[in-house]
Amino acid sequence: MRGEVPPHIAPVTDHPIPVFSYFDGKLSCRYVYKPICTAAAKRGVPLTPVENAVLDFINETAKRDDLRVDMELQRGDMQLLNNHVVLHARTHFDDYDEFERKRHLLRLWIENPKGRKLAPEFANRYNQGPFLGIPPVPAAAEPS
Repeated sequence: MRGEVPPHIAPVTDHPIPVFSYFDGKLSCRYVYKPICTAAAKRGVPLTPVENAVLDFINETAKRDDLRVDMELQRGDMQLLNNHVVLHARTHFDDYDEFERKRHLLRLWIENPKGRKLAPEFANRYNQGPFLGIPPVPAAAEPS
């Protein structure tokens, strides 16, 4: 969960989380290398040589010039990606010391009800409901 753990969820799942899913005629993917390796180590279940070879293949394929698109975001730019369709990464950057010049990155996860349909076990990878959404506010705590 990479430090983004709600209080009611364990930081490492007790089950493997699928990376690929073929559902409704479409391939979906959610590939994040470091958490895959970290979770295997924390669970005490080392990755097999075949699993490591697959991860190496994905990493090397993603670096290929003929398959990769590089872009540099400028102030005010917005990038929209579907994490289940596009593999993406950020490169290292050096931030400024002055507060007013520091990088300011906002992330927003949007669920598109008309978007790509995911297999239920793929969408519910943390066993906390599809997409690990924000739990509803109890009625007593809602503003009047």
